[in-house]
Amino acid sequence: MSYLLSGILVSVGIIKKNSKSVAMFLLTLMWVLYGWNTGNADYMNYNVSYYQSAVCAINYSQEVGFQLLCKLFYNFNLEYNQFLIIISIIGLALITSTIKKYTKNIAFVLAMYFMFPFMLDVVQVRNFMAMAIIVFALRFLIEKKKWGKAKYIILVVIASTFHYTAFFYLLFLLTEVRNVKKMTHYSIIIATVGALISYTGIIPPLVAEITSSAKVYMWFTNRMGLGMFIILLVHASTLFLVHYAYEKIKNLSVKYSCENGVNCAKKDLSKSFVEPKFVTPKSFDINMNFVNFAYKMNIVCLLMFPLYTFNMEFFRLYRNMFVINYILFSFFLVNVKYDKKEKSLYGFFVVVYVIVMAAYFFIIPNYDNVFSAVLHNNSLIGK
Repeated sequence: MSYLLSGILVSVGIIKKNSKSVAMFLLTLMWVLYGWNTGNADYMNYNVSYYQSAVCAINYSQEVGFQLLCKLFYNFNLEYNQFLIIISIIGLALITSTIKKYTKNIAFVLAMYFMFPFMLDVVQVRNFMAMAIIVFALRFLIEKKKWGKAKYIILVVIASTFHYTAFFYLLFLLTEVRNVKKMTHYSIIIATVGALISYTGIIPPLVAEITSSAKVYMWFTNRMGLGMFIILLVHASTLFLVHYAYEKIKNLSVKYSCENGVNCAKKDLSKSFVEPKFVTPKSFDINMNFVNFAYKMNIVCLLMFPLYTFNMEFFRLYRNMFVINYILFSFFLVNVKYDKKEKSLYGFFVVVYVIVMAAYFFIIPNYDNVFSAVLHNNSLIGK
């Protein structure tokens, strides 16, 4: 039943991109699959961790926020499954609030997220909680309001108490840089130098000095093999789709600005980046603050490459932000008026891109422990 229901809702979500009813059904299905799940690759580990964290003293070498949350829920006599029901709806609500804030195409974005990486988020509970907080926090960088950066930093710190890797997202403050070409060049140079330094052997001892966490230290004692080329391909494919959508949206925003009497001399059109002031809200319903941020965010994410040389686990840092990319993709597919064949072809590539990632990262290698486990093991809807 869950296979059929998931397939139908995802398919309809892709077609009926801005359907509120489809979005609601998809969100409900995700909550049920997450909150009432009874077994997956990490289920038993988290089950044990929940009760240990609840009754034992706080271990400051591990994420404190997660431990405190376990203690809080346990004090209300809640079992682990009840804990999942509550934290899953909170996390999904935080993610959906950001989607809803920037696009009406909620069904499409949720359908993409369902395909990848939602099922991994069901397995990796702490990462999901950190990701949900970060996705919610991004609005404070995007909107550029007073105290926005401070609020963002506070939420990143809170997210890091659920998963240490969330500290990386402090680098998103670099999206404030106006010159995108320089940002791109510096990101590539720093990523390359960082990757070379990672092979010198100085990083593990440095990590050991910074933290006493054995788990964090282990992240930097592995070494990636051919998997690095897969990650390179994923980044390249994602950047291509992001850049393509960005350029189309940027050109249309300039066109609308000119048609509405906004100063846009030819010399301004040659600039590589469009400032939000060029957008006329009454005639252009795409938030260019968001578009600009999403584009620069993907450039900043190039700085993840030194981490990839150690462990593919760090790819979660990039995949956590795919919801932001899905919103950007939906702008081009729905809000931008271009040739229908071109948009259909782009939409086809987006769907294939998401399916291939899902197949590579969990369907093929972890069919029983992730894909089948999330859809089968459920106390509410059964198999």
